[in-house]
Amino acid sequence: MNWIEEEVEKVIKKCGTANPYEIAKAFDITISYHPLPKGHKGYSALHKRIRHIVLADNMTQNETLAVLCHELGHSFLHPGINTTFFKDIASSSFESGVEYEANSFMFYLISKNIDINQFPSVYSFLNYINMPYSMEPYLENLIEGELQ
Repeated sequence: MNWIEEEVEKVIKKCGTANPYEIAKAFDITISYHPLPKGHKGYSALHKRIRHIVLADNMTQNETLAVLCHELGHSFLHPGINTTFFKDIASSSFESGVEYEANSFMFYLISKNIDINQFPSVYSFLNYINMPYSMEPYLENLIEGELQ
């Protein structure tokens, strides 16, 4: 188990749930929905010691779940750091270390809410949560079955 997966497990244990909305509530992280510029999905911010997550108001329920999990990753892994927008990206080669970590957190937490192995392929799962195919490497450690 890597340190990010351990953090996800600690958060779940402390809250008694893997539901990201309940996790946010338990840690007094406010969630709001707003129109964001095209291609921007969300961001997290700390203002006067109050943690906020802002999500684009035009995403699907599954996409919103994924982006919320990503932003929770920033809240727990990078406390005190305001993050830039979570954007649609063409390649993971442009990711910074904190974005890579938040994406890893996202997939570990999502795997506690959605059985990834129920999908016939990695790509069908990524389509389900409306994430780019470049995120496929994050799923390597989570896949138990013959998902290709």
